[in-house]
Amino acid sequence: MNKQLIINRIKSANNLKNDSELADFLGVKKNTISNWKARDTLDWELVLSKCDNLDLNWLIKEEIEEVIIIGKKKNNLVEENDETNQPTLNLVMSMYRDLAVDYGSLKKENEILHKASESSETNTNIEKDS
Repeated sequence: MNKQLIINRIKSANNLKNDSELADFLGVKKNTISNWKARDTLDWELVLSKCDNLDLNWLIKEEIEEVIIIGKKKNNLVEENDETNQPTLNLVMSMYRDLAVDYGSLKKENEILHKASESSETNTNIEKDS
């Protein structure tokens, strides 16, 4: 999933001119957007809560180019309780859960590597002192 495309679509759909306006819209610090771009990540929970008026298919699928805002589709009204977004919402929430699990696993792995590194540094210092 192209996070840069998603960021650009959020800006486009909300008539935001730059990353600074996007940060204000999402309620995050301005450097958060830069960090997301650099790391190719997003805070999905925040994005979904602030962009609940956007069609999730359009937001995440690269092949859909037409801006779709729930309640309006071009000039034709769409029922707001239209359930066409439910499968996409389920997919996004599933992806969010998967990412959370991956994050937890990576965090644990990082802690293990950090402890191993500290242990290695301690052993190296002991060898130098000997």
